[in-house]
Amino acid sequence: MSDDVEDYEYLSIRELFSERLLRDLILFLSLVVFIISQEWESILLLLFPLFTFSYSVFFRLLDENKWRTKFHNSPIVYSPLGSERKHANRFIFSALLLSIFLFWFGAESMYHPQLIDNYSLFFLLLFFFIYTFTYFWIFIDLWRYCRIKIEVKKEIGPEVKNIEQYSHLFQVLRVNVFKRIIYFSLFTFLALNILNLILTLFLYNGIMPGFNFPLPGTGLEGSEPLRLHFFVYILLIIPPIISVLLLVMVYKDINRIDIDKLKEVINTIPEKLRLILLEQIKILNNKLIQDLDRE
Repeated sequence: MSDDVEDYEYLSIRELFSERLLRDLILFLSLVVFIISQEWESILLLLFPLFTFSYSVFFRLLDENKWRTKFHNSPIVYSPLGSERKHANRFIFSALLLSIFLFWFGAESMYHPQLIDNYSLFFLLLFFFIYTFTYFWIFIDLWRYCRIKIEVKKEIGPEVKNIEQYSHLFQVLRVNVFKRIIYFSLFTFLALNILNLILTLFLYNGIMPGFNFPLPGTGLEGSEPLRLHFFVYILLIIPPIISVLLLVMVYKDINRIDIDKLKEVINTIPEKLRLILLEQIKILNNKLIQDLDRE
């Protein structure tokens, strides 16, 4: 008997992975195989789409398995990180676009190496722009989806169609918190791209040092390797770190529930659902219920 209970507590990998997630994996890994087949000497630029894709997998797993964490017939709609589906779609779009750009640039270095010498500057600026914009993109409309909502259906007649819908937007991302998040993410996005633009121009004009990044076709028809500045590692690491910190801020703010507001909402719903609502909120936010009990 105990063995059967333990089996229900753990999910297999097959249960976690949905068809949508498998499609994302197959498509992205196919592009990675195409890029690797070009025999790049370094995977540095490949890390950019890999980081972006890892975020898409994280949000896709949250979205596809969110129903497992919901209570049966729960009146609570709990979205502390906004729309996980939109986040996943935006990250997978950027990961695929970055991979396509990288594959195309590697192919051009072999078939038209003269184009690389002429347009490598524009490639680097666009490549880093897409990467950094993705981590700003997920915060643009976060206030629309980051919320705790209470929806109650109450039958008011013998027929199924006679149902009264009660919907209350119980908790949303505070305006001042959202403003700080969007301003900070926008500032980071602009600052990193301006920094990249200045450093790249300095590098290509010989004002500052950098390092050579060989392409698959480097050396053909006397083509030069790609030139990168040393701050490329900052462009790789800073956007993911800042996005994590901002999402943590969002999560903490959406779970900072006002007790007086909770009491007001509870008094407006049918009595038989109050205990259910309180029990489910207790699971989501145990500290809140402890404060409520003391009062």
